[in-house]
Amino acid sequence: MNFNPFALFSRKTRQEAEKKSVSSSGWENYGLYDFVNGCNGYEAITAKLLWSYYKKINPLRHAIEGLISPNFANIEPVIYDKEEDVYLTKKEAIKSGFGDLLDLLENPNFDCTGAEQRSKAPASYRVIGDLYFIVSAMDETSDPIDLFYVAPQSVSPLKGTDGYVQSYSTSSDRWNEIFTRQELADGKISFFSQDGRKELWHIRTFNPDVDAITGLSPISSSVIEMEQYEVANTHNNTYIKNGARPSGVLTMPADVDLSAEQEASLKERLKNFNSEKSGEILIVQGGQNFQEMSTSNKDMDYIEMMKRVTKEVYNNNNIPLPLVESGTMTLNNYAESKVMLYDMSILPFADMYYGEMTRLLMRRFDDSGRYCISYNEENIKALQVLRDVVNKMRLDSDSLTVDEKRAILGYDTIEGGNVILKPMNLVPLGFELEETGSEKFRKALIETKKYSQDEVNEKVKLAYG
Repeated sequence: MNFNPFALFSRKTRQEAEKKSVSSSGWENYGLYDFVNGCNGYEAITAKLLWSYYKKINPLRHAIEGLISPNFANIEPVIYDKEEDVYLTKKEAIKSGFGDLLDLLENPNFDCTGAEQRSKAPASYRVIGDLYFIVSAMDETSDPIDLFYVAPQSVSPLKGTDGYVQSYSTSSDRWNEIFTRQELADGKISFFSQDGRKELWHIRTFNPDVDAITGLSPISSSVIEMEQYEVANTHNNTYIKNGARPSGVLTMPADVDLSAEQEASLKERLKNFNSEKSGEILIVQGGQNFQEMSTSNKDMDYIEMMKRVTKEVYNNNNIPLPLVESGTMTLNNYAESKVMLYDMSILPFADMYYGEMTRLLMRRFDDSGRYCISYNEENIKALQVLRDVVNKMRLDSDSLTVDEKRAILGYDTIEGGNVILKPMNLVPLGFELEETGSEKFRKALIETKKYSQDEVNEKVKLAYG
């Protein structure tokens, strides 16, 4: 018997979904991404519609695909020893039994590299609010064989009687299975296929709805702005192509008396000239006269609208504006903004992502809790500007030994380097330096008022060298 996930999870059928209009601005009607308990408000926005925003709204796609995803994809995973507070080198990780784990993260499956798979994660998480992975192995505890990213629109969760997810159903050409909830040996919960050889892992954003079992799309709060962006683009493009638009006054001959039906028909013709027909020429008959009015400010404010929406989208994704707006970009703040991009957007996502990878994968290699999957900020080139500032502060400090300062620069220790050097002219406040013999002699010669400055210098030189 063929399993029908749509019937089991009360997911909208394609026919039902096509009857529902999700937008009045010309968007195509898409199948809903909602579940058995129903979704209201922004959560009811279709997954396919959200992906269509990602494809069509240039600022959104640039924010994620141009700035967040590629920079996150380049953050290579490492093994962190929490007891020793050190990052293991690759040789140390292999020696400690984590060679296969690192290889899995860098070569997760036959279809893509680790960097390619990591690049998919921010888009799914930022656009939909959900991120799914499937691990394949011989059983529930053995070393993983493959790690796959799963498109969130192909996964449906089913809530149990306790209010938590009871199972997940995947429905796509690649995945068509049910993953049921199981308790692990350590008391934690995960979801496995019927044969126990595949494990599904769900990462989701915060959702304020009571008993929510899916994440809330981070871009849902900007849906109206993104729709305005698309409408403004359509209006501008059509206006340029047609070169005119029916914005003006329709005058009727004095002997013409329109019926209510005829008047309504004319008004409807004029009203139907929306953004998709902007610039077209209206043809009137029977002595009617249409006089075009001057272009209004509302017709021309699409540029400002698009700027405002662009700024809103970038702000929603924590993108510093100097990285994307030439008017706010300088040589100084560009480098600082790159650091802010990591600090505000990329590293928080990396912390969450590698924390979830630790929960999913580490127990199959080591269940002591001592190690975790993480990243080393020292390996991120974009943060070199910040490291240079910090290192300069350390090198200028007079509280570090010579060897400690050499270690910051990557140099070996030297003989006699375990000392702190201070400038000779630094003395405590209120402390008076004792005059040397040469200074006393110079002062005595000046007080006699018998010698010029050159003669004083000469006598001091003869006396003290």
